[in-house]
Amino acid sequence: MKNKILALVTIFIFVPSFVFAEEFKSINIDAKIDKNGVGHITETWKIHEDNDNYTERYKTINNLQGIKIEDFSLNALGRDFTELSPWDIDASFDDKKYRYGRIDKGDEIELTWGISEYSDNTYNLNYKINPLVVGLNDSDMLFFNFVGDNFDPEPKNISIKISGFEPFKDVKMWGFGLQGEIHNVNGDILLNSTGDVNYATIMLKFPKGYFNTAMKIDKNFDDYAKEASIGSDWQDREGEAYKPPMSTGEKIAVVGGLAGFSLILFFIVGAFYLTFREKNIQNKSILPGKKKFKNNYLKEVPYDGNIEDIAFFIKEANLVYTDLVGNYINSFILKWLLSNNIEFIEDSGIFAENKIKILSRPNDMGKMEEELFEMLSAANEKTDSEYLTSKDFEKYVKKNKDDMENYYEKFEDESIKALEYGGYLEDYEFEKKFFGFKNTGKELKITDKGIKLYGDIIKFYNYLDDYYELVEDEKLPNWENLLIYSSVFFLDKEFAKGAENYNSSFNPALYVNLTSNSRDFSKSINQSYGSATGFSNAGFGGATSAGGGGGSFGGGGGGGR
Repeated sequence: MKNKILALVTIFIFVPSFVFAEEFKSINIDAKIDKNGVGHITETWKIHEDNDNYTERYKTINNLQGIKIEDFSLNALGRDFTELSPWDIDASFDDKKYRYGRIDKGDEIELTWGISEYSDNTYNLNYKINPLVVGLNDSDMLFFNFVGDNFDPEPKNISIKISGFEPFKDVKMWGFGLQGEIHNVNGDILLNSTGDVNYATIMLKFPKGYFNTAMKIDKNFDDYAKEASIGSDWQDREGEAYKPPMSTGEKIAVVGGLAGFSLILFFIVGAFYLTFREKNIQNKSILPGKKKFKNNYLKEVPYDGNIEDIAFFIKEANLVYTDLVGNYINSFILKWLLSNNIEFIEDSGIFAENKIKILSRPNDMGKMEEELFEMLSAANEKTDSEYLTSKDFEKYVKKNKDDMENYYEKFEDESIKALEYGGYLEDYEFEKKFFGFKNTGKELKITDKGIKLYGDIIKFYNYLDDYYELVEDEKLPNWENLLIYSSVFFLDKEFAKGAENYNSSFNPALYVNLTSNSRDFSKSINQSYGSATGFSNAGFGGATSAGGGGGSFGGGGGGGR
């Protein structure tokens, strides 16, 4: 090690011309997916150019497996670059200046352009991925490595936004290759790095037939999920760089094929319209949006049952843009803290860990709350200590990952069951029609009782969200429940601070610290799940995984030369 350090110091002192200040600040990708599953990509690179040995930048995209990269163009330095075809890697700096091109290598392509100026540059790439979504036997899937692991230099920050022809609702999401977060925000999937970036792969699962994608694969979603979860490397597939011109007979066959494809497409669209989704609210169009309840407040908890029961309505009303299941986990822990069922042990020092001590079994738990407590208790029993650390729980999850995965998967299902049992939702059988075809099936229908609860939840959210501005020395006789509910909406810290200013009966310093502790530990639970399975939580969003994601389409890297 000492010899390596000495060598680096020697290079820095005696050969300064080889040390460059080049810095790849960020990659921001905006992917808009049309009804046919085609991704329209705008990709922005911010990079400080200070290496005059380089004349061009390039992005490699491989593992395409039949997917096409189309309509590439580039804008930078306040102008649209001009296409140069064929692209010559060995051309001079001046010949490449304000030019862009592409190099096709079978199953791999390079999008490339001239650097043109050595400065703080912003490059705007535009291209299509056709298709970005593929159709599987049981679902539609986006599984694409947007930022490969062979970038030189490596980008420091990554952000990816994926939007569709309509806001996404019934979609599950996972992110791989970086420290970060992935969430559904107002119907768009947002991934942002928060730490180290190795690569950036996104996996999305949609209902089967949601897109009219032309690319069908005879596999199930689990076939890809299993490979992604263990992080195995994808082996490049050889492709053909050249195909001979079609003969007349082949052209006739293509025309016939297109006619056949149109017929098939008709039946695919028909199947989509005639499909029933068991978690879809058939009469959701009658539900009021958040805007209707602006400045309308409900100052008491809107529901008498277990807090977890209304998770489905919270999701449908788009009241939570962060990890909803993670928020519920936090609310359970906060509830146990307030009831003195557990306590936090605060460590100090460099290697301090989150610790809890289980004191007693909580009362009046819902099913999902009880399952979480049982898992924490079981993990605690496996240790030789009276305290449970986040690392202890991670070890437990690795050995029992199916239990944790099932927990996330069925959270929404259990909420729907509870709402149906309470008369807020009901099964509704009806008939769908498409060009003379009919199909009868069941979806959900919200009742009059459910419509009232749905609106009350929004008004209650408004009250917690605006509490800081609304309250003037207002007493909170039931502030513990309000604090617990505020944690579900990710408003707990803000609510505690508001109570500090306006309520003399509230001990703010204690509970601001309490909410911080509970959120830190609940975050460690989510990270334990992601670390053990290679996935962030199923569907509601959450932390990305630093590894995994093997088996995706796309990949590659980029740099300068």
